[in-house]
Amino acid sequence: MMENFEQHLTFYRTKNATLIAAGSGLTDSFLAFLLLYSFSTLEDPVWKLTCSNISTSDVPIGQWSFNQVAGKLREALRSMSQSAETSAPATSQSALNAATNKAKPSRYSGPPCTYPNCLKPKTHPIDKCWAKERDEKEKESVKKHKAKKAKKKATIESDSGSGSGSESSDSDTGKT
Repeated sequence: MMENFEQHLTFYRTKNATLIAAGSGLTDSFLAFLLLYSFSTLEDPVWKLTCSNISTSDVPIGQWSFNQVAGKLREALRSMSQSAETSAPATSQSALNAATNKAKPSRYSGPPCTYPNCLKPKTHPIDKCWAKERDEKEKESVKKHKAKKAKKKATIESDSGSGSGSESSDSDTGKT
């Protein structure tokens, strides 16, 4: 089974290499998408679950790489093979359970972020919201900019005020 999987990967790589040589190759993220799609159409629930997990991950499609997707699919194949070796009547359901039981330790499971401008509220609490931090930094920057501008304006007004005062005093002294 692993041999067929590797042949499938080799097929994608060689066909894309041929396209690249002709000047019309696919991007790495699109090739990864095609690989994932080819496995999501299989009837085995392990592949469907694995493809679903990859496609609903926090990584945007544009940042997928062929090797990352292939690695995740290879991992599912190994867990499917290991569960087949451990149980004699190995069914797809047992392989599905093995793949499902692999918990993702880095996945956030607490209450979602409630900040209005947050793009991914389910991935963190509000106190760790990068959008909130960004907006707060931006507000601080705007405040600093306004303060600097007001100070500069005050300095210019005070300079021009003292300059015009000295001119009028010069003209007054010249008349006497």
